[in-house]
Amino acid sequence: MFYYNDKTDDFDSKNSCEYDDEREEEIISIELRKHLENPLIETFEELKHELENGELVLKQNNPPAKTYEYWQNRVLANYRDLKLVPSQYKTQKLCELALNITFHALPYVDQEFVTRELCEKLVIKDGFAIQKIPDEFITKELCLKAAESGTLISLIPNEFYSEELILTTFRNGKHEPNINDVPSEFITETLLEEYAKLGKGLWLDKVCKENGKDKLSVLKRVVDSGIENLDAIFGNHFSKEIVDYAFSLYKNQANWNNYVQKYKVKFERLGLNEYLF
Repeated sequence: MFYYNDKTDDFDSKNSCEYDDEREEEIISIELRKHLENPLIETFEELKHELENGELVLKQNNPPAKTYEYWQNRVLANYRDLKLVPSQYKTQKLCELALNITFHALPYVDQEFVTRELCEKLVIKDGFAIQKIPDEFITKELCLKAAESGTLISLIPNEFYSEELILTTFRNGKHEPNINDVPSEFITETLLEEYAKLGKGLWLDKVCKENGKDKLSVLKRVVDSGIENLDAIFGNHFSKEIVDYAFSLYKNQANWNNYVQKYKVKFERLGLNEYLF
């Protein structure tokens, strides 16, 4: 009744898969789907998943009727199964159950249940949810909430970028911020200063060169902003020039020696022994 094998050419062309560019996956032929008990199955992966769970997938098998409780248990076990729930069981309550597990369930939620309020709730809970929010609900305010909750700047549409948004994303991020994702028009000394304060600043040298910024000037601005920032600078951007500058500002502060002792190995490595006494 149906045969398809992508390693051979002996199957009927009407049994071929169709590639979905938007979803980036192969959709199985309607010729196969018309034999399936659940017409919402669209890929071989989904069909495989059903078979691995011991489900009867063909109409002619006369599988037992499935209840709301059945689908609820399926969704609790795997949020992706929300996609396969028949419309009569796909209630707002069931969709909310899936979304409580993860925002990744949002694409499988019926459009009638997706509201501005729901999107805001998801983003406040986890800023990474911004990547799944429908375009019509994405605003500057929502992107800022995502930045406050913790996300990546690359997940936010460029049209909503601002220095405030980028800095907020950097400060609240769960990972080392990637300044390479920031368009050149937003690469200011203030942004570079905050970047150097927040983490390892792995790309500071590269970004400064590409955008005509003086790295030493940026590092001095960080040092100017308080002795507590010496950890970030000595830890990641140690040099004789920056040590000399920091010493000129903080040599008379009691905790200066604490930083000298903490980074003693680096002082010795550069032969800055005069600071060790």
